[in-house]
Amino acid sequence: MPRVIIQPAAGADARAHYEDTIRQPVPIPRIRTQLAAVGLPLPDVLASLTAVPVWGVTPGSRGQNARCWEQVQPGDVALFYGQKRFFASSVVIGKIHAATLARDLWGNDPNGQTWEYVYFLDEITDRSISVDAFNQIMRYSANNIPQGFQVVADGRAEDLLALFSLESSTSIPAVSPSEYNTLVELPAGELDRQTLVNQRLEQRFLRRHLFQGHSSRTCCICGRNLPVELLVAAHIKRRADCTAEEKRDYQNLVAPMCQLGCDDLYERQYITVDHTGTIRRNPNLPLTSDLQDVVAPLEGRACPAWTPGTQQYFEWHARNQRRRAS
Repeated sequence: MPRVIIQPAAGADARAHYEDTIRQPVPIPRIRTQLAAVGLPLPDVLASLTAVPVWGVTPGSRGQNARCWEQVQPGDVALFYGQKRFFASSVVIGKIHAATLARDLWGNDPNGQTWEYVYFLDEITDRSISVDAFNQIMRYSANNIPQGFQVVADGRAEDLLALFSLESSTSIPAVSPSEYNTLVELPAGELDRQTLVNQRLEQRFLRRHLFQGHSSRTCCICGRNLPVELLVAAHIKRRADCTAEEKRDYQNLVAPMCQLGCDDLYERQYITVDHTGTIRRNPNLPLTSDLQDVVAPLEGRACPAWTPGTQQYFEWHARNQRRRAS
């Protein structure tokens, strides 16, 4: 499970650092030069980049920040706090202990420490999360003000990720096949916290299976190659109608569909895939002229997700086409 990093950035220096090294990502040559000066290699995760958002923390008066930093892993989500709200989130892609780099970027604080426990970020997203909502999830008092670098690694992290939709779309933590099989056999429940957690774990497993760490994939309906954050692991047969055995057949049950319209068109059955693997419009549903313009380029395309293994699920979808009363 990804951890959630609570990163206060309320002071003038912290906000300046945020503007200087997150809003304006640091060029990779600058990082490489500072690391090479002390014999440190450039982390592999940065090798293909030209610039990267960078943050860091000091060791802390008793080394507490350094101990928290040791817990940080790629895929963890950092929440930045200031001005009585969490104003941004980001996803950790790597880290390094590098005092020379930190001094070059930020200098020293009044105590002579530098922000040497460095981590590299991606997916910087502006947010406006109230401290009241945060305190409720964390089970803190209503007047609590986030202070100090903190890594949340218990069930509250899952709550923060789920309720504020913080989890990375590209860095997908592992869920084992045995864990997935256990999840799909659980009875459907009300939308309580545990149900939300289970749904996220199931989707995490399916997305990892489909996208396998790639940053982009092809939508099986329109054929466009898109960032995986714009794709979903779509159930070919409606999940609610699947048996537990069918849900365990995840290699054939899901397919990548984009959120630019294809997933909705398929889920709402404006389009289907016939027995030859060809995309067809649903003749039972009337189309507006604008919707016709969207569907027409899709009709007749070969669906690359259609295989002997997926055929039965596409056929179920085609047999159960939605109809509108005339």
